[in-house]
Amino acid sequence: MTQYSKREVTIDLTTQLSIDGNIKVKIVNTQNNNSAKLAFTAPHSVLILRKEIVGKTPKK
Repeated sequence: MTQYSKREVTIDLTTQLSIDGNIKVKIVNTQNNNSAKLAFTAPHSVLILRKEIVGKTPKK
């Protein structure tokens, strides 16, 4: 069985990410101070991740 190391990557929301292996992806939108974490396993394939986060503006 092949072992894959875990990696944490911070990317821009408009970036397309292609990584092979067992990884943890952290997406941070610093403008709206939103963040999302997701983990997935891809032992035999390359995954292309494209994630968008929509922030809500607080009511005044």
